[in-house]
Amino acid sequence: IGLLCFLVVNVFYLFDNSWIRPVILTPSHERVIDTNSKIAAEMQNQESVRNTQVELKLELDALDATIAEYERFAADFAAISNGSRRTSFEAVMARREVELSRLEAQRAKARKAALAGRLGTLSYSEKEFGNVISQLKQSPYYRATKGRVTVAFVPYENLDNMAKGDSVYGCKWGLTRCSKVGRVGEALQGEVSDTHPHSGSSLRGILVELNLDDEWAAKESALFVGSRPFWLL
Repeated sequence: IGLLCFLVVNVFYLFDNSWIRPVILTPSHERVIDTNSKIAAEMQNQESVRNTQVELKLELDALDATIAEYERFAADFAAISNGSRRTSFEAVMARREVELSRLEAQRAKARKAALAGRLGTLSYSEKEFGNVISQLKQSPYYRATKGRVTVAFVPYENLDNMAKGDSVYGCKWGLTRCSKVGRVGEALQGEVSDTHPHSGSSLRGILVELNLDDEWAAKESALFVGSRPFWLL
């Protein structure tokens, strides 16, 4: 009987593509810690961008005031010297000051245009940082920083046999006494590696969320999607 059971289990896992391997995410899990670190880094980047934006806006305000002052000086000089043909030293120096003022105003306007462009780029970057933070906070890895979350490892060769919403079954006696324990949730981004629940060989695949109704199933070495391993057992 023992040999027969051993052969049955080996043959089953040789051909079965419905198994998934539950993984319990906790605050100490490597991917959870990594996600938390990424969120902290993105938030720091976003805050740095915001500080730079404030500095640029202050500089833009200062440039506006400088340009306005140069333009007022040029207008005042034009009003004073209008129609005058004075060639005195004072007049020459005044014209020189006006020309220097005009050049400074041009440089200030060019600097203003560059800062405005950079400010637009920073605004876009801030929005992107916000989107990344929002996506990371919606992931199970972030939720696991607050408490336990159950996901499941799915090898690539089993992916075609399951979809979001499919029923998940757990078995209490090997591959028997099986019952529905939950449903398949969203697939998570990124490749992961795990071991085969029976042979122990290393496999590549992805993680999917699990919506479990029975918590004991999270501790099983394997669960099955779509149906029981032996239908009626």
